[in-house]
Amino acid sequence: MNNKVEKEKLEVINLIKKTFLNFKFNLKETLVFEMFYRLLALFILWPINYVIIKYFMKSSGFTSISNSQFIDFALSIRGIICIGVVVVISFCMIFFEIGALTYIGVKSHNGEKVRLLDGAFNSFSMLKDTMDRGMIPLVLITGVIGPLTGIGLCSSLIRNFTIPPFITIELKKTLGGKALLFIGIAILVILLFRWCLAIPILLVEKIKGRAAIKKSYLIYKKNKWKLFRGFIIWIIVIFLIGTIATGGVIFTGATVGEFLGNRSVYSMIFLSVMTIIFYLMFIFFSLISTPLFVSYLVELYYALRSEDTRERDLKDEYDYKDNKIYKGLNKFRKLAILLTIVLFIVMVSINGYNVISKRVFNKDIMITAHRGASKAAPENSMSSIKKAVEQGADYAEIDVQTTKDNEVVLFHDNNLKRIAGSSKKIKDLTYEEISKIDAGSYFSKEYKNERIPKLEDILKYSKGKIKLNIELKPMGKDDNLVPLVLDLINKYDMKNDVVITSIDFDSLMKVESLEPALQTGYIVLAAIGDFEKLNVDFFSIESTLATPQTIYALHALNKGVHVFTINSEESTEKMIFLGVDNIITDNVPLVKDIENSMREDKDLDYVTMYYEAVLSITRFSNI
Repeated sequence: MNNKVEKEKLEVINLIKKTFLNFKFNLKETLVFEMFYRLLALFILWPINYVIIKYFMKSSGFTSISNSQFIDFALSIRGIICIGVVVVISFCMIFFEIGALTYIGVKSHNGEKVRLLDGAFNSFSMLKDTMDRGMIPLVLITGVIGPLTGIGLCSSLIRNFTIPPFITIELKKTLGGKALLFIGIAILVILLFRWCLAIPILLVEKIKGRAAIKKSYLIYKKNKWKLFRGFIIWIIVIFLIGTIATGGVIFTGATVGEFLGNRSVYSMIFLSVMTIIFYLMFIFFSLISTPLFVSYLVELYYALRSEDTRERDLKDEYDYKDNKIYKGLNKFRKLAILLTIVLFIVMVSINGYNVISKRVFNKDIMITAHRGASKAAPENSMSSIKKAVEQGADYAEIDVQTTKDNEVVLFHDNNLKRIAGSSKKIKDLTYEEISKIDAGSYFSKEYKNERIPKLEDILKYSKGKIKLNIELKPMGKDDNLVPLVLDLINKYDMKNDVVITSIDFDSLMKVESLEPALQTGYIVLAAIGDFEKLNVDFFSIESTLATPQTIYALHALNKGVHVFTINSEESTEKMIFLGVDNIITDNVPLVKDIENSMREDKDLDYVTMYYEAVLSITRFSNI
């Protein structure tokens, strides 16, 4: 048994070696194609989809869509049509890239040089074969599963598609959530294995999309452990190559820079050159990551398919000799390649300059303890507020709801299941009933019998100690949460010590109409359109929405930017460099330590600046 496993591992390693050798055969053509596709995606494909979405939004009466409005729009007739059109266009363009790369992989496998125009025409001509029930799994594999798993099968059109951190953070808070996350990832990986060979099959064999999906599944059934080992070894090899290459450049730069003198002119020149080399290497790996994996899938397909497979005849220049579009494009082929290379160089040069030299450090940045210091004490409790004060947070973010007898209490969820093991809801209980609930034991025995506090008690304690970010969580249209909260704020003279936020925009508008002097912030989980122009003082945005463009636009409109939920060193540094105004975190000490280290006024030497430039490239460059 062990001999068999070792033999299969050796076969996989030999297959990976073969992939690299064959990939090198048409490397220049692959790089040019990827440059062309990146430009196409940036300047044509994304704008087309955006214009389509804006048209349907406008015809439905929306200038922007955020949060629950996505559901309202998606369930409308125009929304359904819009989604259908965008999905079909996006799939066609994704298939164009993956199909053309598969074409290059097949030609390289056969030792044949490729013409990019032939690859593009062959890819588009096979689109009709995908337009059956097989299109659904093909959309999932290329548009969802590939990007989410991050193994390599992801188009440049949607390269950065990830599960928003606020979802994974909430899931990880409970055992059931962790299990759900694990099961979800497992399902995605299994589907990836089942369907990953569908596009090579579709391109090489003259069959329809549904048949290609079925045939990919049959190959998976017979070779599931070979596929699994093949993917694992591939991931390890690519990781090692990337680590050794990047580590080598970083180590060489830092070592030679120190030898030359970390403040000398020679060190500055040398490290500037090394930064450029690292950036070019980063761009190169970015360009080849998807093509290389597609080439590996092609080699896997040839290794695992049955010997009696009948291949389709891939067309070439001779077959298209009477095609006017082909002839017209072929006439300007060399000029198109030259323009592609020049425009791509300009684009990456501008991107590199912006990433390295145009970082923003907001010296007035604030730190908000999410649900109080929820990493150190039970969330939304008096203890978590006290911990937030001890940790030196500027704000404590708290969630408020009303009880059955109109008391305002701190609580986040719709029911007590996660905190107290009960399916009952806050709005269905009186405060007397709620005051008997143990809301601390779920966190640790140390906080046994911690109670769900009233907002009134939190306001009394917090005055003069810490500011509050009060998130309104109304439960129904007839909920009188807004006036009750405002009455308490006025009662304790806390107008200058609180801000009001909510995912419910109507609640914020009630606050604006009743107490216009209060600062209001709209919580945005997802958005499209001109949401920046909404009538609030600041926006509390999910971290994946925090792009330089969004932050610049909000600041230009004099709107503050709060970002949630930031719990890692990498994401903290990124938010600080982007110039956000407030970081919302479960881990206040971590964010404070990073902020303090970055705030120190010191004359940075060239080696340190080199390290920071490298980090900026890896974290912020988006090509």
